[in-house]
Amino acid sequence: MEILFTTDCLRVQWHAATGTLEMAWQCFASGDEFRQAVSTTLDLARQHGARNWLSDNRLMRAIRVADQEWYSTALHAPLLALGLRRMAVVESEDAMNRMAVNGLLRQHANTFTFELRQFATLEEARTWLRSE
Repeated sequence: MEILFTTDCLRVQWHAATGTLEMAWQCFASGDEFRQAVSTTLDLARQHGARNWLSDNRLMRAIRVADQEWYSTALHAPLLALGLRRMAVVESEDAMNRMAVNGLLRQHANTFTFELRQFATLEEARTWLRSE
């Protein structure tokens, strides 16, 4: 496992054996901080040819409406263009974050070109990604 990028609120790691880019949120991020962190992670996934994406949201807090709209308009298409096979999402401990993430997943469910699953634990998510 190689650490590719860190901020106060995000750690991004690369798992070469499974082709997995793993992002682990550590705190609340919004606006430019959130958008820059997610954009950088997307660039790293592209550079490494990621086959899988793991988003560990356990410590992530609410996602502001403006950031949800940004995801839908600016990030969704480039995410699909990565050609991912699988995406695993570890659910947040924060109810507001779970509501926001579930809303985004429902909104885009018919457009995903990869298999997506949500998990309660990081280990469950990693195990599923390794099972490919």
